[in-house]
Amino acid sequence: MAGAGLLESTDGGQTFTDVAFQDPDGAATIRGIAVTPGDPSSILVGDSAGFIESSTNAGLTWTVVNSPTTGINLGSVANNDGGIGSLKPRPPIPAIKAFKLTNTRFTVGSRPPRGGAFVYDLSAASTSAILFERESPGRLVHGHCLPSSKGHTSKRCTIPRLVRLSSQGRRVGGTCVARTSDNAHRKRCTLYTVAAIVRRSRAGRNSVAFSGRIGRVPLAPGRYVAVLVARIGDGPDSPPRTAAFTIVSGS
Repeated sequence: MAGAGLLESTDGGQTFTDVAFQDPDGAATIRGIAVTPGDPSSILVGDSAGFIESSTNAGLTWTVVNSPTTGINLGSVANNDGGIGSLKPRPPIPAIKAFKLTNTRFTVGSRPPRGGAFVYDLSAASTSAILFERESPGRLVHGHCLPSSKGHTSKRCTIPRLVRLSSQGRRVGGTCVARTSDNAHRKRCTLYTVAAIVRRSRAGRNSVAFSGRIGRVPLAPGRYVAVLVARIGDGPDSPPRTAAFTIVSGS
């Protein structure tokens, strides 16, 4: 795919993930790909400037294997100096070794019991994001949990839904966007964003205080599931880890 770098699919082309991505400063494009029969981790990639790179670990790292004397590199200085220049190794996927909330039942406010802290261990320094799902009631219909309605009397179930926060936005080009000084005169609208706590986290143990508020917005009483994912740079998200908790009324 032009400009997208090298992608892979493990489900017959239904979805794709990055193996290596093109350097935005390089103009050369990928022209050919070869995979060693019986060894999908061994890959050769050639570009429009005549350079070939080899990977023996499914695209995590790349080595230039030739030195062409002909061809124009379409303006990529990195390639003219030797090396494809348009492929970078895929950032590794960080591993979340543990994730918990120190207090799993609390109120939002000054009355006890109060909130605690999210504690998690990472294999590498990453950007971490904690999302929140709230369980809403549903009914099992033909094996699927659907929102409850008057016509459903089957077995109860719960449906996880991402918590979204509402704020006042401005309508620009038919879309509700965040309010800025440039669009403050536009028509008002309600902007919904996914509730999340995003942090730069270090390798090893990390702790994020949590009072039951996302910014200044308190979560309503109910049962929740916190979902933690981490990523390095532009790499893929880690497999998620979850921690359940309940917010009770303070009255």
